[in-house]
Amino acid sequence: MKPNIAIGASHNVVLREALLIYDSTNTWAAGREAPTFVTRHNITTDEGKQPQLGPAQALSREFLKTLSGKLGTRPTIEIFPGNVLARTDLLLAWWSPAQPRPMFFADAEKHMTPVSGRTFPHPALVFVAKEDALYVRALTNSQRPGADTHLYAAPYWNMYQDGHVCLGSMRTPDSLSIGAIPAWEHGFFASAFTHPGDIAKLTSYCGGFTKLWKDLAGSAEPFPSRYLVDTGQTLSKFLEDIDS
Repeated sequence: MKPNIAIGASHNVVLREALLIYDSTNTWAAGREAPTFVTRHNITTDEGKQPQLGPAQALSREFLKTLSGKLGTRPTIEIFPGNVLARTDLLLAWWSPAQPRPMFFADAEKHMTPVSGRTFPHPALVFVAKEDALYVRALTNSQRPGADTHLYAAPYWNMYQDGHVCLGSMRTPDSLSIGAIPAWEHGFFASAFTHPGDIAKLTSYCGGFTKLWKDLAGSAEPFPSRYLVDTGQTLSKFLEDIDS
């Protein structure tokens, strides 16, 4: 028997190789992952017989590169600019210096309507995009953070305790490429902030969130970072928590 799969009306594919994935069924102590390994096998397809697995072979980097290319998943080469902090296949982290930006509000009580669309000074920020989610933290200093730099709650509505942004109507890019960074930031600030998240305290400013941003509307002064609230997280811990 010659196995093949018809794709449409004019393409056939032939079974050439197989990858077998092995997981341990043993119980392991807490904190230890059970080993997993993969073997590669050629397939023999003699006429009139069932396909047979050939001897196991070790996977090579060259084979994985070839397979990735055939599947269309081989990553492209990107030059990292200085604002990129970390990158994996599923996560992109970068920082943005303190700067003026417009901000929009659409709260049901209309407390922030008078200043919606104005330009405000903003603190330096750390952004993390993972799949279609966005996380944001603030920095007290407008300089590239290191692994041990302490992070602060981003002083915005639509934020959760872990830094996760409630996207609402925010338009997010379909990519985690370096080139998508401006689109992620634009999507965050171009969307209207509508409601408080579950963060107990967004700022230590007297009068709270609404007073802070009303007083900052149109200001040419830097964002007063002394009013940011410490999360107790370092950059390294923040990324580890998101990636877990």
